[in-house]
Parts: sequence; C-alpha cells; structure tokens
Amino acid sequence: MTSNANFNVRFMPRAMRSEEQNKDRIYARVTVDGQRVEISTSQTTTSGLFNSRAQRCLDNSKEARQVNESINLYNFKINEIRQHLLRSGHVVTAEAIRRVFNGKSAVEEEPIPTVIQFYHEHNERMKSLIGIDIKAATHERHETSLKHVNDFIRMRFKKDDIDFNEVTYSFVTDYEHYLKVVRKCNHNTTMKYIKNFGKIVRLAISERIIVFNPMDKFKVTYKPVKRQVLTQEEIKLLIALEIDDERLNRVRDLFLFCIYTGLAFVDLSKTKSHLSHWPTYFCHHGNTERRSAFRSRFKDVGTQQYPNHSTLRQSA
Repeated sequence: MTSNANFNVRFMPRAMRSEEQNKDRIYARVTVDGQRVEISTSQTTTSGLFNSRAQRCLDNSKEARQVNESINLYNFKINEIRQHLLRSGHVVTAEAIRRVFNGKSAVEEEPIPTVIQFYHEHNERMKSLIGIDIKAATHERHETSLKHVNDFIRMRFKKDDIDFNEVTYSFVTDYEHYLKVVRKCNHNTTMKYIKNFGKIVRLAISERIIVFNPMDKFKVTYKPVKRQVLTQEEIKLLIALEIDDERLNRVRDLFLFCIYTGLAFVDLSKTKSHLSHWPTYFCHHGNTERRSAFRSRFKDVGTQQYPNHSTLRQSA
C-alpha cells in the first residue's frame, strides 16, 4: 500500500486456523531493501471480502468500510514507525519495524549484567592480565572481595544475585556492617573491600548499566596503624642469638636480611631460591665483599638493587 525505492507495505488476507469458518486475518508485509517480514494485525474479515490487488475491500458494506479504515490506520502506523527510526538514528530494517510495531525495542538488546555476573566477568578479565599489567595477589584480593559481596547478597536478599539498581547507599552501609560484624574484619580491611567494590560500581557507570553512583556520599577512611619496631639493642640480641634449629636459623637470617636491606617480605618470597642462601653466608662468614641481589619489582620501573646486609651491618 506504501511504496518507494527501498520501502514497501502491502496487506494480504490469510485463512484463520480456528473454529471460525470463512474468516481471514489481515497481515502486513513490510519490505525494506529487499528484506521482508509479515506482521499480524488484529483485523479479521470475511473470506473473499478483501481485494489484494486493490489493497482494500471493494464492497460498500459496513464490514468493508470498517476493514478499510483499519487498513489505513495500520499503514499510517507502520509509516510512522519508519519515520521515528529515521529520526532517532536507527538503521531502518523490516525486522526493526516489526519489533517496534509489537512494542519491543528496535534492536534486540543484550541482557543487562547483574552485580555478581559483572564482578565475575571483571575478575576473569583481570585474571588474563596476570603477569602483564597486574599481580596475582591483586586478582586474588578481588576474588575474595567477590565472595564477600556474594555472601552478603545471599544473606540480605535471599538470592544469588541482584540488579545494579538495587545497589543503593544503604546497600553500601549494610555491606560495611556485614564485613565488620559477620566477617569480623577490622576497619581498614573493611574499607579495602568496599573500595574494591567501588571499582566495580564505577565500571558499571562507565558502561551505562547505572547512571548514578550509590557510593558518592560514602567516605572510605583509614585509621592509622601503629606498628611495633625493634630497637637497635633488640636487633643486636637477635644477631647474637645461637639457634640450633637449621630452619629457624634460616628464618632469623632472612628476617635480618630484610631489616638491613629494606627488602619487603613479599619480594624476598619471590627471590630465586639460590639467593636465599646469601644471608646465611654473610651472617656466619662475615664476608665484607660488596654483593647485591637484583630483581624487578612489579610496581616499580626498572630493576631495584638491594645491597647485602653484612656490609650494612658493619656501617650500622
């Protein structure tokens, strides 16, 4: 009924498969760029009343006038849908017109990810970057954080997952309470878990899953931690201590190595095994030769040099 170079609408009757005999249902065939779909209308008519060539009922009966009026309305609606798609910047296809006609979106939208699903996908991407951009420990922290969020959702909502629109400011404060009371986390650990979850919320905002940040008014604060340190006298006592157990002796030497070099335990634990013998050799043989252990720290640029502790001990 409507036609141009790449858009065409025609109506046609189809016999109804029902108990009603001698009845047809009117279908609209929409063609766009050679692709066509058929749209079922709610209009029925007596078989043989609708003329497909004329695209209308030629009879002058009340039923014929009513069918012709409906055909005009359906034709107008389909053309309006096409114009709306053009104005909104959508690609006009026959399928898009049918979807909008049936009350759906112009294109089939991907399902919006839920909180746990989105967090899990984030962790999987992070896992693939281990050794490239992130450390395994960072991924492990987010895995632990994901478990805590999942357990909290199960406890509060009695289900395995929720939509992001259910993440509100009260969700965040209740999660804080859960970590401190149920999980027995201290304040700073609780803040770290909430900060991890905050990253997921910001990613969801970036991907337009949600439009506002429920954590905007939540302040992540940390309490100062007073660490006990050894005095110089205590270190000297530790050096002079005779230890018969070889394993404990090695632990003492590695600990002293960390003290005098400033090497963090996490870095020492990743040092090659043959380097771990150096502290014992220096400690018991008094070797004053200037030696150093080299290794690349993941978060630092280049290679860091740690002088051996025996040299530093002599200057202490």
